Amino acid sequence: MELTELALLIVVLLIPGTLHIKFYRSLRAIKTKKDWEDYFEVIIISVLCYFIYSWIHSILICTDKFEFVEASTLSFVSNQSVKIDYIEVFYSSIIGILLAFPFAYISKKKFINNIGRKLKVTSRISNEDLWYEFNCIDKIEWVTVRDYKSNLDYFGHLKNFSDSNENREMILENVTVFKDNTDTEYHVDSLYISRQFDDFSIEYFDFKKEEEKQNGKEQ
Repeated sequence: MELTELALLIVVLLIPGTLHIKFYRSLRAIKTKKDWEDYFEVIIISVLCYFIYSWIHSILICTDKFEFVEASTLSFVSNQSVKIDYIEVFYSSIIGILLAFPFAYISKKKFINNIGRKLKVTSRISNEDLWYEFNCIDKIEWVTVRDYKSNLDYFGHLKNFSDSNENREMILENVTVFKDNTDTEYHVDSLYISRQFDDFSIEYFDFKKEEEKQNGKEQ
């Protein structure tokens, strides 16, 4: 087998891991990694997808006694004479895409960090920076943005924000704009902000929590 043909077949074999990474990064904001880390993740995820496919396939074809049937595609790693089963690649790719959703959920809920904190092996809440963590707080809806560059304050519904490695960008909806924290200047339906990290601050007030306190006092 020629080197070019072998390289092409390896690329085909890694399709499940590649698709998984693409979908996972679409669901989660991921910091830039080194090339070798990306390659390693693609390889590991691809192998995992083929193993999951093998288990599912083995369960479906078993009759009286379960017998694990390894995907023939995995044998290609040690024996290049084995033909690649493109049906296996297709279904393994579907598995890779589906795995992106629970993996993204685990990452969002910080299960690994929470377990580490309970075991007292780490004090880190997350691997993301505080910009991303703050904007991902589930309760955050309405925020006040103090724009020190324009000397304006914006109160509105936080719709979207940029990834950690990019400029600080936000989109607010139903915005009330204040000048010098005094009289209302005007209202806009949607507002786009792009600033350096030290040109503004974001404030969040939990109105529901305050309402619950007030209702508790009234009772």
